[in-house]
Amino acid sequence: ACLPMFIGLTLIFAPFAHMSDGFKIFWAILTYGTYGAIWNTMAYGPANAELVNMTVNVEERAKIIGFREVFYNVGVIIVSALFIPMVKIFGGGNESRGFFLASAAVGLLALISQLANLKIQRKYELNKDGSPIEIGTTENNKEHGYSLREELKYLAMNKPAIIVLSGIFAMNILMTIKGSLMIYTFKYYFMDGGFYPVAMGFFTVAAIAGALLIQKLIKWFKGSNNAFKAVLTLNIAVNLIYFILCKIMGRDNAGISMHFGIIFIIFVICGLLQGAHYGFPNLLLPSTIDYGYKKHGKLQIGLINGVNSLCISMASAVGGFITAQILSFIGYVPNAVQSEYVLNGILISAVLIPVVLMVFQLIMHMFYKLKDDLGNN
Repeated sequence: ACLPMFIGLTLIFAPFAHMSDGFKIFWAILTYGTYGAIWNTMAYGPANAELVNMTVNVEERAKIIGFREVFYNVGVIIVSALFIPMVKIFGGGNESRGFFLASAAVGLLALISQLANLKIQRKYELNKDGSPIEIGTTENNKEHGYSLREELKYLAMNKPAIIVLSGIFAMNILMTIKGSLMIYTFKYYFMDGGFYPVAMGFFTVAAIAGALLIQKLIKWFKGSNNAFKAVLTLNIAVNLIYFILCKIMGRDNAGISMHFGIIFIIFVICGLLQGAHYGFPNLLLPSTIDYGYKKHGKLQIGLINGVNSLCISMASAVGGFITAQILSFIGYVPNAVQSEYVLNGILISAVLIPVVLMVFQLIMHMFYKLKDDLGNN
């Protein structure tokens, strides 16, 4: 997937400024659609699958996930901060050329880092007994006798995997809705769109800290699922407090408080909990793969991570559709003064709808009975 991702990202920003609007729309659908739905997914699934073969120790997996979230968020911050300046430098006054060359530079950096990662990860591709894999001769590579229908049958028998995957689907819907409506909350409800980058900077740093706390949380709550349920419960409670305070204080005072007051503090705590919230399912999923192999003798690393990628892609699409429907339903008018009804609708949708989905995920994980030590099950 490394090379298609590099080519696909660059093609999205191909310098077609002189082409018709119809062609540009077609090109955007073709390149952005295939990049997100195919090339990025091709890389995401195997990258997650690698974690299963690195270690079976839950604390080590938690540490890896924590560091992965750090690098992910740092990468997002760096590209977000530097991309437009790169467009200006490379473009020299030609914005179309600037976007193309800037995307090529970012894509090349990603390609180099992915190829380096590929080389490093080879030693973690292990057989079931822990010995190094020899491609084409391993026991796993000989398992070609199962149809997709049979594979799905084994997956359906893996109840912990179904629970985690269902939760991941709900989680990515809520993340899409929350992320999409966050800017609307700052721009219209708090009437301070200019503070949004500052607030999100603190939010992102807090999310990184939350991901790094996962290993500690597992120790404190004596198990990864117990820790996840605690994080979900706290996340629900803190988001409700955030919503209630915004309503009690009123929009004007809440907007003032967002400038490093109590609302801002609670907002940052939400970021801390979100970082842990988003990381835990990626920790639990490898355990469900281990469980499936131990219970049914079927090692479904590829299928389960593939379904995980599908859940994320579908949830992002569903979340985007729901967000658009919400804005239409409440009567949002772009770049206009919004009514109180619209403003309340934005706040409710940005906070309470994600909370409902968190509650669903919490209920699902009440039925997740796996312990970190599978030998005790």
